[in-house]
Amino acid sequence: MYEGPSSVTILPQGPNPLLDSFRLDAATAVSWNHPGSVSRHPVQSGREGITDAVRIDPDGIAVTGIITDFPVSLLAFTTPKNRAMRMANLLLTMRKQRRALSVITSWTGMLRNRWISSVTFTRSSGTGAAIEVSMTIEKLRIVRTQLVASQLDADIALVGMSTANADMSSAIDANAAGGF
Repeated sequence: MYEGPSSVTILPQGPNPLLDSFRLDAATAVSWNHPGSVSRHPVQSGREGITDAVRIDPDGIAVTGIITDFPVSLLAFTTPKNRAMRMANLLLTMRKQRRALSVITSWTGMLRNRWISSVTFTRSSGTGAAIEVSMTIEKLRIVRTQLVASQLDADIALVGMSTANADMSSAIDANAAGGF
């Protein structure tokens, strides 16, 4: 029996991620998108295939859920007032800080290097004090640069071949004699 998506947790990557964690009280929908595009120009057939004609973009997820003032848990008795609004503000703060996030869902597991590209909060007569949250979370392409030793040696060799050694002793002697 399929129970549907049940939880979504968002943690900032870096120090103290649990202090700033965000969790939906109930996730009503989670969709995982794997976009890409195809070249609009003709592709030559051959051994290399279509690798130059297609582009795979980073995946993203769309989440819809509810945050409430009184979550259904053992912590409900110690929950301060206006919890739903404070959780909404926490989500906006994480987005505004432009920090990489980890997203954990019961369907996808942990997804690292994410950012909330859009978020919508809805409060209506149907939700009461609860807030419905809809957000799109996209993957960041984070790279770490490094030098490759063989390439570095080749670059240094090229730089060394293009430099010229000038004999500065004649210029110094002329300057000392008042020639400049």
